Amino acid sequence: PRLMVAFLCFFLFVVSKIFFMPLIKDFYGDIAQGNLTNFIIRIAEGFLLLGIHCVAMFGKDYFMSYVANRVSLKIRIRIYEQLQRLSMDFFNKWKSGEIISRMTNDLNTLELGFRSVLIEIPTHILTLVGVLGYMMVLNWQMLLAFFILAPLIVWIARYYGDLAQRLSVQLQRKTGDIF
Repeated sequence: PRLMVAFLCFFLFVVSKIFFMPLIKDFYGDIAQGNLTNFIIRIAEGFLLLGIHCVAMFGKDYFMSYVANRVSLKIRIRIYEQLQRLSMDFFNKWKSGEIISRMTNDLNTLELGFRSVLIEIPTHILTLVGVLGYMMVLNWQMLLAFFILAPLIVWIARYYGDLAQRLSVQLQRKTGDIF
């Protein structure tokens, strides 16, 4: 049930985010035409949409975080159980500081990854699809420019992601040497 509520909140969050764009366009159109009645209606629609957006964002984050925390807890328990089964030779071969550093940092990284996979990535993907659809309706040339620049943006993101990963491994080794 929590996962279904999370998906409903997730969907409402993305839809409300996308519907802000045409609302703002209509809002400025009403200002330019001096149409006070429609202007007041747009303000009311904006507050309603903002309320839906905020409640959906809270629900999405709360329920998806609950799922991520449950998965993280199960992994922590399994790692603890595995450590209990290891022989003393294992603990003699490894520095205790390195074991602690790996467990702490790797589990925190894994937990952030779960949150990213469950909360952020689907939100961004659906928002991107909605914005691309809206761009297509507004101006197909702008959409074409986006598709031309997208590979460059992806390449830059991958380059810096690989660099961050290498630096993280080095930092983890140095942290293990301290203990």
